Amino acid sequence: MKTYNKGAENEGRQRTPFVPDGTSALRSLSLENVVFINIEGVPELADPANLTDSMLDYWDQISKPMRAEGQTAADVYYRAGEIGEFGKVACVTAGVIRHREEGGQPFFITTSYCGDDERTLLSDFSDMLSNFFADKNDLHYLCGHAIWQKDAPFLGKRLLINGLPLPSLFDSKGRKPLRALLIDTQEYWTFSNHNATRVPADLLANVFGIDADKSDFDPAEACRLYHDEHDLDLIRERSERKVLLYAQLLRRFRGEGIIDSSHIIRKE
Repeated sequence: MKTYNKGAENEGRQRTPFVPDGTSALRSLSLENVVFINIEGVPELADPANLTDSMLDYWDQISKPMRAEGQTAADVYYRAGEIGEFGKVACVTAGVIRHREEGGQPFFITTSYCGDDERTLLSDFSDMLSNFFADKNDLHYLCGHAIWQKDAPFLGKRLLINGLPLPSLFDSKGRKPLRALLIDTQEYWTFSNHNATRVPADLLANVFGIDADKSDFDPAEACRLYHDEHDLDLIRERSERKVLLYAQLLRRFRGEGIIDSSHIIRKE
């Protein structure tokens, strides 16, 4: 795991894009060309009382749909970690599938960028993405659950807020647009029916018999781990479990078995 603390340095040929509308397209995809990602977002500030008056007003407006009867904006501030204007990235994990021998069991390799120095961890993650997508002769993809609706825009916003350039993946000029390079397991499961009920990844894990901890998907838990306990190791672990789940789901969608736990490799 790469950790970043406060005070650290702050300064080809076109192919048919993947469209999640049938198993033939998905099964023809080389999973070694996919980066599975997960972003652990947390509120940028520990206490909403520390927001400026104007940002507090904006949070009051934005949080209204999140609040149950009797709840205040402060009661749901833990969900600020889901919104790019109010949250920050505490950890981002990338995972790839690799085969050491043809026909052998696949390995899943994860790398996490985690810490308080959001600008540096995002810069390093962005550099990794740019290198992965540098090959113009082959298409590479990002995969996640609700990645099109949540992770991709959250990542883009936080890069811009930190004064960092967007990786080439986000720049559609002269290349395929971002949408064509994302594989969204949530969208695939709903068969691109945008009016369908959104299915959380932990529910799909249960449907397909994959181990998953429901608490890993609780934004309140992420907020607590970061702001109350500052437990970056647990934040990294939950992020890596989610990335692995997304890879397992995509393999199950292809009719393949899950990756054995003995074939999970964590790169520091």
